[in-house]
Amino acid sequence: MVNEYVAWGKALTGAGWLPILKPLLSSTTALTLVFLVLFDAALVAFRPLQYIHDLRFIPLDQHPMVSKIPVYMESNRKVDVLVLGSSLPMCAIAEYDEKMYGKPNCKDITQLRRYLGAKYLEQQLSSKLARPINAANLSIVACMASDMYIILSKSIAAGKRPDVAVLCIAPRDFVDNLVQPIGRTPPFEVLQDWKSLGDVLRRDMSAAETRDLLISAAWYYYRVKVDYRTVLTQYFSNLVSHPVSLYYATHPSETAVKRAEVKICSVGSIDKVEVDKLPAQPADMDNSKGDRYRPPNFKRFALEIDFFRKLLALCKKENIECVVVNMPMSVAHRSILDKRLDRQYVTETQNACVTYGAHYFDFNDQQFVDSDFNDGFHVNASGAEKVMKRMVASYESLPTLTSGVDSN
Repeated sequence: MVNEYVAWGKALTGAGWLPILKPLLSSTTALTLVFLVLFDAALVAFRPLQYIHDLRFIPLDQHPMVSKIPVYMESNRKVDVLVLGSSLPMCAIAEYDEKMYGKPNCKDITQLRRYLGAKYLEQQLSSKLARPINAANLSIVACMASDMYIILSKSIAAGKRPDVAVLCIAPRDFVDNLVQPIGRTPPFEVLQDWKSLGDVLRRDMSAAETRDLLISAAWYYYRVKVDYRTVLTQYFSNLVSHPVSLYYATHPSETAVKRAEVKICSVGSIDKVEVDKLPAQPADMDNSKGDRYRPPNFKRFALEIDFFRKLLALCKKENIECVVVNMPMSVAHRSILDKRLDRQYVTETQNACVTYGAHYFDFNDQQFVDSDFNDGFHVNASGAEKVMKRMVASYESLPTLTSGVDSN
């Protein structure tokens, strides 16, 4: 019997496969296609531009500050609970996951910012509800209320509607003087041109736009080719000490200025870098003088409150259970807040939750003391434990989760 199988295998290999494989192996077209597939897979797996040390050439979608957004948007994972907010919830989730499971390494700022998980939240809710719960931590450094709105709206448009949206808010999310105007923040820049395959059905898209969308969906390099071209052009320009274009050849002073503005450093040190036309976002609250709050930006506050209401209205329209968590603040944090602004923040956010049926939980109470904070703004491991345990206790009673019904 064994001899028969051996003979059959030899016959199949000799007479069956080789005649088919031989012309393919000798075909330049076939080998080129195989190379392109492998090359594209390598780019998707490693995303090498994220390791470029010159911050001018890191594509925004691979910037450690917002790179978790495209990773989330491109994933096929079903998410039950989506957490949105600034670095306040980002640190709370990551700090406690590190304490419980050893990851991420919160001392590595890049790793911290790219952490999309919420393992403790997932495991606790899954255990208490006796069914698998998937959670995603899409909190972004310096995220504003308007950023939360575009993140959730684009997620829904891409077919990634969560059952529960958790909005972790603080006064900074409505009044920050140091962030870009609405529409020019990093999340907006990353998502404003984001299109899903559902957009192909839009009647207002031209044939060229539809073609590009379909090619981009199937071929990653096609989406990022401009970024790689820019990097390679600059590399060879530096190698031969020649301007990258005729414009810079005739404007040498501008070239010198641009080079002087850019400091070469590791991606993890981006907080200390100031580069023209790059997102000038330091750590969310590394600002003891309170420049983010002073003078009180009531105009920005009104605009962000409007977006916050739109966000809650969107959740209600899409039948998404909405949870709003007022994050804890230290005494030092409270001291730099304008009192009138603080009162308006509490009143406006609570009233909006009542209007749109969102669940409001106030964590900014006496349970948190100054020793629960690393820098006066972000919680440390002990503060993170309090935040996460209260989050679990709050979420486990939500009808959408306790029903066990997938409404998607």
